[in-house]
Amino acid sequence: MPMPSNTLILRLSRDAVIVRAADGRITAWNAAAETLYGYSAAEAQGRVLDDLLHTHWPVSYSDAEAVLSLGLVWTGELQRTTRGGEVVVVDSRQAEDRLGADGAAVIVEVNWDVSAARAAQTALQRSEERYRALIEATDQYVWTNSPEGYMTGDQPGWSRLTGQTSEQYHGYGWAQHLHPEDQEAAVLTWQESVRTRSVYEMEQRVLGHDGTYRSFLVRAVPLLDEDGTLREWVGLHTDVSELKHAEQALKAWSAELEQQVAAQTHDLRAA
Repeated sequence: MPMPSNTLILRLSRDAVIVRAADGRITAWNAAAETLYGYSAAEAQGRVLDDLLHTHWPVSYSDAEAVLSLGLVWTGELQRTTRGGEVVVVDSRQAEDRLGADGAAVIVEVNWDVSAARAAQTALQRSEERYRALIEATDQYVWTNSPEGYMTGDQPGWSRLTGQTSEQYHGYGWAQHLHPEDQEAAVLTWQESVRTRSVYEMEQRVLGHDGTYRSFLVRAVPLLDEDGTLREWVGLHTDVSELKHAEQALKAWSAELEQQVAAQTHDLRAA
């Protein structure tokens, strides 16, 4: 059975397929390439590919040529500019071939537009960076636990708060940095939340890396997958020490005021 012609393959492919000569000039440009880059085949034919699309390579072009000359496939992401001026990111696979009667070497490349995926990835990365910056700028510490309720893996928030290493806080080791009077209630309440998949919320006194206890409001919630499977627990320790101190000062001031009023009332009655 005869193999289909290269021209037919170019026409049928849904991916952008481009063929360029050794000097970089375009010799073939399929319909998908027209859609992706905005130039018709007639406009692209004979143009130097990298000049036409202002290609930005992740490596030097000579390094890519060296790979291709060995008969290997070069794979990487290229940044290119369309006819309309839009910058796109394409996943490109390229290989050397010999087409035509003269057996001249050409480079065949297949491109997929991954711009949307990379933009979403960048947006997510920036969002995570902003979130980390916000957490670091406040008296809040984020941590995660396994579905079974054990602290595992890298926990930079908890380590920053307590100074514990991963070996020290692993499992229930985190409880060793709670005030002795708070440990039992904290662990029992946590185990009940894990058992019932309910929100964990309470106050705790935590021993910080500086050797002093501070008061925290703790809240943790279960994260579920779409099928209801528990993926992990995400928790947040919020430092409320200053608020507690202010409350204590207010209570002391209120008690002193009551004593003064009582004393004045007593003096007035005695008079």
